[in-house]
Amino acid sequence: DLEGIEILRGPQGVLFGRNVTGGAVLINTKRPSDEFEFKAKGQWETGLNQVYQAAVSGPVIPGVLNAKISGMFNDDQGWFTNLATGEKFNPGQSFSIRPSVELTLGDSFVLSVRYEHGETEDGHGVGQNRALYDRETFDLEIGNPGFLNQEWDMVTAEANLDVAFGDGTITNIFGWRRFNSRSIFDPDSTAVDYFKFGEYTEQDQISNELRYAGTFSDVVELTLGLYYFSQDVLYEEVRFLFQDPI
Repeated sequence: DLEGIEILRGPQGVLFGRNVTGGAVLINTKRPSDEFEFKAKGQWETGLNQVYQAAVSGPVIPGVLNAKISGMFNDDQGWFTNLATGEKFNPGQSFSIRPSVELTLGDSFVLSVRYEHGETEDGHGVGQNRALYDRETFDLEIGNPGFLNQEWDMVTAEANLDVAFGDGTITNIFGWRRFNSRSIFDPDSTAVDYFKFGEYTEQDQISNELRYAGTFSDVVELTLGLYYFSQDVLYEEVRFLFQDPI
């Protein structure tokens, strides 16, 4: 479902707001097609790790409304073996679904709306206690495998209107994102529950970009815009010393 990736170096505040002083990475998904398309992919790796992806796209009202829906499911049974339990370490599952529509009115107006929902249930990152094992081995022994649970929802709506003024285009891009995360992990990477770390995150953000881009007399290229961004973040940390997480 990927159309392309752009990596923009240096400050990009003119088009993407003040929070891009180090650059921006733009991930562009494919737009709904005006012809019926279906694609699917399966991937299997030792471990066992399985990935399944599929996308279907096509016209709902030919020449006016196109739609697409894509999805992904990943089942990772873990590559490492936890010597403390004899079981695979860090198994996890994740999935996402992304429907989108594109509305075209005449030759001058296009509206694209994308929605995405995803969930991840995973163990915490792999760790090895160097006091117990040599760095040349892949052995590990963790008493508390921990967990990582994440859930997110995203909406993006982009409208483009071609205007005669400067033979330009007026673009409005609205974005909304909600993200929740809970995790517990064992940083000492031993078979005994000496110390554990937990976190909880809630994030809500909204943004809107309005811009005009046009060319005058083939000499002057003008880009003018406004950008708004608002975010609320709740982040909590907790430490468990010689006790089980509640």
